[in-house]
Amino acid sequence: MDPSDAVAELAADPQIFRRLAATLTPPGMASTAGEAVALQLASAGRSSIDMSREELQVGYTATVPTSTASLCRHVRETCGQIATLGCEAATRAHAVGEPLQQGPQVDTEVRLTIYDAIAHATADLHMTIRRALTTGEVAVTSETQYTTQSSTGAVAVTHTRAASDQAPFDPHLAACLDFVVDLDAAAADEAQPTDQTAANPAPADCRPVPTARLDAYLTAVQETTLTVTSAAKERWSQYKQAADAGPAWTPPGSPSPIETVPKVAAALARLELADKVSADHTTTAIEWIETATTYSTVTDPCPDTTAVEHP
Repeated sequence: MDPSDAVAELAADPQIFRRLAATLTPPGMASTAGEAVALQLASAGRSSIDMSREELQVGYTATVPTSTASLCRHVRETCGQIATLGCEAATRAHAVGEPLQQGPQVDTEVRLTIYDAIAHATADLHMTIRRALTTGEVAVTSETQYTTQSSTGAVAVTHTRAASDQAPFDPHLAACLDFVVDLDAAAADEAQPTDQTAANPAPADCRPVPTARLDAYLTAVQETTLTVTSAAKERWSQYKQAADAGPAWTPPGSPSPIETVPKVAAALARLELADKVSADHTTTAIEWIETATTYSTVTDPCPDTTAVEHP
């Protein structure tokens, strides 16, 4: 089969979102995690014709230390260099750079950067991550100068928190995210396998995407440009009006599901290699956000991370 035919076959599969979730979800974790990763990878494509390129910036949180680490490792091993660069935030050089390196580790082929272990990050590293989330830039410092450099692709932030923590992230950092996926909740929703289910293969509609096809498919997804149909805009407008008429969805400074819907809808369209975002894409995005994500209970707005004090 010609590579282009294989990519077209995947894009035409009505269950491609589920299959990607099965591909990108670590063993023992619910598909919510892999779905969010798939949306992030799709959102890291080119800009749309009638709206600017906006990557989905997502937080992943859990109380079990192995959960966030497993997600980072699994995505990196599954997708390879085109998809992910795992950054251990406790190692400052990964995100900020040291004088001898003249800047952070940035690769133009990377489309998803995962900042891991941020509980151990210093204050200036938290600032650097917030800059990457809000401006698409990271700080570059040397002994003689201070500059900024464009980061690559979407940004994921994983955080292992104490079971007693109500908010999954530092408030200022949480306010910069599009949404948060609680891996503990995902794991709780995942049915434990039985001897019977373990003996049977996965249904065809949710089998993982073959590794040999994944690279070419993700490349095609990320190169797709879109226009937004009037019907999609109207569906989003109805959603906004319903939210405005009801009680506050989230406290001030929290990630807003209203503003995130168009990003998710565009990512869903790209997964199909579609050239238009439809009303159906928007409806699916609304339903997914309301059922699969959580929102932080923060009260402080995200500060202006573009202003950085330096000598």
